[in-house]
Amino acid sequence: MILSMGWDHLRDVIVTIVNKAVRLKGKYIQEPLGSVDYVAIFPKSNEERTQYLDLMGALSAKVVYTDHDGPLYHLPKAIQTDYGSIDFIKICNVDSIYNPKRDQIGYVDYQTSGYNLLKDKYGKNPAFSFLYGKGWEILCLANPDEDVSVYIPNIPLSKDLGF
Repeated sequence: MILSMGWDHLRDVIVTIVNKAVRLKGKYIQEPLGSVDYVAIFPKSNEERTQYLDLMGALSAKVVYTDHDGPLYHLPKAIQTDYGSIDFIKICNVDSIYNPKRDQIGYVDYQTSGYNLLKDKYGKNPAFSFLYGKGWEILCLANPDEDVSVYIPNIPLSKDLGF
């Protein structure tokens, strides 16, 4: 099978999502955050999602976690951005609960040691919302004029998985 997307396309998509997320973060959050934990991609169709999954297989990326929204991959070679190396990528389902209008291209999940400070300072701002799960919570930043979101979990997923 010939893949219609390759490493260069993946790198370009990841760099775009990271750059846009950093700009969005800068509009609302003055405090420095830690490094990017992972980048999630929202495919626009099942065909596009299949192409991303096929590409992950062709790159020998390893699935390290799967949830209701799709697999998280550990890349064999990090993608370099102006804001650090990206080692983990999530390929979301087309009907992702995190992208109900299908108007976003992805999100960045950050690592931070100051989660409670950020929660207290920004939690009541209407640009922010929360996601809750068993033993975790995420401070989410979204703007309807942007096609990316910023997620700041109290426990970064890579750390929770032991990376």
